[in-house]
Amino acid sequence: MLGNEQTISLDVESNEYLERWLWYMKKSQKMKLAKPKHKELQRREKEENILRDYHFNTNYWKDDLNNNSLYWQSALLPVILNVDGKDEDKKRNVKILAERYKKYPSIALHEDINTIPAFEGMFKPLMKRGFISGNMEGALNDVTEVICAEMFALYSPGNYQSFLKESFNAYNNYTENSFFSKGQGETGKKEKKYEDYAVSLIKDLKEFGSYISAYQEEGRANRTPIVLIPACTTRAVDYYVIGQGNYLAAGVKTVLCNSCKTTAGGGSCFIGPDSWDDRKLNKGEELLKENTIYHGLKPGIYMQTSKERCRGALGEKEQALLVCDISPYHEKNSPNIESMVDAFSIVAHIPILEEKIYVKQCIGKNKCSKKDGFVIQKEGQERAEMKNLMANIIEHCQDRGSTTTMTESDEDAEKMEEYLKRLGLHYNSDWLYKRGEYYKEFHKTKPQRGIAPTLIDWMYIEIDYQKFMEDKKQYLV
Repeated sequence: MLGNEQTISLDVESNEYLERWLWYMKKSQKMKLAKPKHKELQRREKEENILRDYHFNTNYWKDDLNNNSLYWQSALLPVILNVDGKDEDKKRNVKILAERYKKYPSIALHEDINTIPAFEGMFKPLMKRGFISGNMEGALNDVTEVICAEMFALYSPGNYQSFLKESFNAYNNYTENSFFSKGQGETGKKEKKYEDYAVSLIKDLKEFGSYISAYQEEGRANRTPIVLIPACTTRAVDYYVIGQGNYLAAGVKTVLCNSCKTTAGGGSCFIGPDSWDDRKLNKGEELLKENTIYHGLKPGIYMQTSKERCRGALGEKEQALLVCDISPYHEKNSPNIESMVDAFSIVAHIPILEEKIYVKQCIGKNKCSKKDGFVIQKEGQERAEMKNLMANIIEHCQDRGSTTTMTESDEDAEKMEEYLKRLGLHYNSDWLYKRGEYYKEFHKTKPQRGIAPTLIDWMYIEIDYQKFMEDKKQYLV
């Protein structure tokens, strides 16, 4: 997450890396946690806990902590932050906060998680606390976090009993008398009474509400008007509806970061002032749209009445880094202040064009069938075609590299449209496809100076599974 004192830019990443993180959690079944001697050490080491058998640079967090069964099967929300380094050159460093655990499991999915670590104090904003240093502190103070289905427990009184029951049962499944602990009292936690757990839920509702409320008690810290929701759901529309309702209720902006290319349905987006009843914005049609960096497009800004697919959200299978400047306390009025800036301003939409190389090691080793060999050849041809398209775009940008050149003079706009649309189709990026269309149609009426961001805002990642496949003795996935 990046930001400054006035606005915050949130990176929305909808891809498969969350799956891999969860896979490591399932594989390890353990968390490493310190046994601190005092509160300060406890705070520091809780930031540094890490999955078993997974190693980061020790500058990020320590990997020498003891195993503690209290944290087995818990659902952790890791937050990776840039912080000011202590070196003389003041380089940026990375800190990983591992302090937020999911408390309310998904009811529809019968989610099995250990909620013991999340029983107390989980709904204070994670990034608002005093140990965040540097000039990002002001921006991060505007954000609080809710993990996936927890949103339904906190936003609707109609869900009170059902989420209370599920979270209560999950808690007791991992106490010392449960099957999970084998009756050995490993967690050291006794079963809770239903009434005690009900008190805990009411406390969570009050805690969360006190941070997002438009009105604050005297002496409290500033509110957190941005709610960040990492999720893995097939029903993103539920989040769109609640996000709009929460904006109307308390001016809260919602950032939904949903997984994709799995059982989840993508659709990550920002929800705020223009998301609700934005029909006025469409009355001017195309020529009256503002000239954004993508010639009028606003990828990732949810708009209820938008004509675009997914109503402005990312596509169902679209992996992308979405960066948006948010004005946390900006609210729409009727009429608006003439000089008021937008609450959401797109900085970058960077599709992740991920190429997986599964079977390169099969070639020439006689370990693939003829059918498999055909698949390998076809995948290789498609990969070469996509790389050629990217090379053509880069070459075109280099030829037009002058900072004084305007896009309106681009004679190859039609070719660029074709290249971007083909890349968008191949890599499931709905918005890259749409960017190609808009470049051709509006590169003259909504021009950009220099190299258009539409042409260069994408990221190609080639993942070679050769070593992994050899270790597993598998040659085709």
